[in-house]
Amino acid sequence: MPTLQNKGIGKAALNEAKRRTLNANLTTLTLRVLKISPALTLYERNGFVIQGEDERFFNMAAELSQSVR
Repeated sequence: MPTLQNKGIGKAALNEAKRRTLNANLTTLTLRVLKISPALTLYERNGFVIQGEDERFFNMAAELSQSVR
């Protein structure tokens, strides 16, 4: 939703997901995102890299450090 973009909501949600991932004693957070998603740059800026893809989606992953907690 364009009216909610660039307000820090996505970054806050990603930080919470990272925190919960680390609290579960995991170190990798993965996601699947549409190739045409405007959120791709958000994910890349927050440490996600493309691990694979299919026709419509990128599979992305971020290796987490303890500093996110």
